[in-house]
Amino acid sequence: MNIELVKYLKLAGVKFVRITFCDNANVIRAKAIHTGILPDNLEYPTGVTVAQQGCPVMHDTVASQSGLSPVGEAWLTPDWSTLRILPYAPTHARVIADFSRDGQPWSLCPRNFLKRAIAAAQQMGIEVMAAFENEFSLLSSNNEQIVPTDDTVFASSLSIDLNREIIDAITDALIAQEIIVERYSNRQGG
Repeated sequence: MNIELVKYLKLAGVKFVRITFCDNANVIRAKAIHTGILPDNLEYPTGVTVAQQGCPVMHDTVASQSGLSPVGEAWLTPDWSTLRILPYAPTHARVIADFSRDGQPWSLCPRNFLKRAIAAAQQMGIEVMAAFENEFSLLSSNNEQIVPTDDTVFASSLSIDLNREIIDAITDALIAQEIIVERYSNRQGG
């Protein structure tokens, strides 16, 4: 599989694979590895200091109360089943990683925490199902001001007409990454 994975990426023109992780401040971060050195780095391509999980959302300084130190490494272990070539950056791919230390899942990894919570729920006969709703604003530049793309009211069909091209492009990019898009409506003003 390792050779096939690297061949697939090279044939697709991918130069970098972004090893992505979610930190404890819910910031999605990434470190990129060049495909030229990927064959020798498939299991543990890169790491971060353990202190990374003690950084707050507003800056990259370890919170003193975290108990974490910049000494020590946590390795990012890719889940290769999550690999996707990025349609908006076709020379890059992304894979989601788990944190590990000493070859074992790290207790401070949000993804490992979620896996443990799901397993505990299953032992109690509970099936965990989740959904999410992303909200965003569409903005444009107008005489050096940034303004909403429209000033319509909630669920206006005019807003759907005015923003159709960008919404179609966003939807195509999500579907290309195997992210299911179910519904879309505007809120007030773009």
